Amino acid sequence: MPKQITLLLTLVLVLLLAACGSSQSITTATPETPPQTQANNNNYPLTIVDSLGREITIEAEPARIVSLSPAITEILFAIGVEDRIIGVTDYCDYPPAALDKPKVGSFNNINMELLVASEPDVVFIAAGIQADFVTQLEELGIRVVTLDAETIAQVLTNI
Repeated sequence: MPKQITLLLTLVLVLLLAACGSSQSITTATPETPPQTQANNNNYPLTIVDSLGREITIEAEPARIVSLSPAITEILFAIGVEDRIIGVTDYCDYPPAALDKPKVGSFNNINMELLVASEPDVVFIAAGIQADFVTQLEELGIRVVTLDAETIAQVLTNI
């Protein structure tokens, strides 16, 4: 519970700071490199660098999102895109509304057939234990973004 409160407070702080700015930006970073900022005027295609240091271009605003990480699911709900989430893991239980989302397997045992059948625009995964899924999903033609964080700064970057 303390992790959830900390994450919630961090999200509120980030949203307040974002509301004070005059322009939007997307900050990307890997654990080994400093953040890189790219202007975002809600224009696509959008190129980001994920936690594995991979450069990923997202051609259009994602309408169908799958999250394979409870932490990422919490971020997606916190930034207000819960209506676009079409799949989560069995462990994605916060906020409580995440329990109502379709399940695509457990954290490290994904039902690939179910995930592919859901036709996601993008799948978010944790870079650590789930990194093996990147190749599998990309071979199936699915765009994958890995996000991991070991510091508060990295959490903010992911958000």
